[in-house]
Amino acid sequence: LKAMLHDFSTHQIEVIKTTASQNEGIDNLSLAIDRVLKKTDIHKERKLALTLEKCWRIIQHNKMKTINKSELELALKQSIENTNFNIYNFCNKY
Repeated sequence: LKAMLHDFSTHQIEVIKTTASQNEGIDNLSLAIDRVLKKTDIHKERKLALTLEKCWRIIQHNKMKTINKSELELALKQSIENTNFNIYNFCNKY
């Protein structure tokens, strides 16, 4: 198995015996994965990216709390009838 992997890093690949059907070795596998991820910057970068996305969604949700979709639809309907309608100018009002 080790020979099949093209690992160019300096760390040793650990082979961990598991039997999923008997729930054996799963904890050891999880710990080994965590050890490898903690040593790499990929884990930190991924955590940062996921946290950023979560922050973005929370901010988006909080900003949208004050907007009523029915009122927005009515205002949009009235604005579209205007021949000079510009969606960007319309959205800037909100």
